[in-house]
Amino acid sequence: MTLAPLLKLCLHSGYVWASEAVHGYACKIGLDSDEFVGGGLVNIYLKFGKVKEGRVLFEEMPERDVVLWNLMLKAYLDMGFKEEAVELSSAFHRSGLYPNETTLRLLDRVSGDDSEGDK
Repeated sequence: MTLAPLLKLCLHSGYVWASEAVHGYACKIGLDSDEFVGGGLVNIYLKFGKVKEGRVLFEEMPERDVVLWNLMLKAYLDMGFKEEAVELSSAFHRSGLYPNETTLRLLDRVSGDDSEGDK
């Protein structure tokens, strides 16, 4: 069974409890750290404003791609967590990943005072 349709449904439903249930099931069957399932769960938590929970999952991911870093950085910036965004941007630089255009815009927001967001 693939969890992708369930994750998509959770994201669009707006029901946090459904996402938490899928997360619990993913943990039970050992897919919570899977790149796609874990990344999808991080995205869902961040979209629902549950940044702390998203960060915990982010940290538990064995491999983090640039898209996952972007999601986390954007959530911190959008929620006004500047200090956490600065810390995360430093960790990104140490990760050895190459930034894409979105990453560069987000890093500009971290280092500057761009309150308009990344357009």
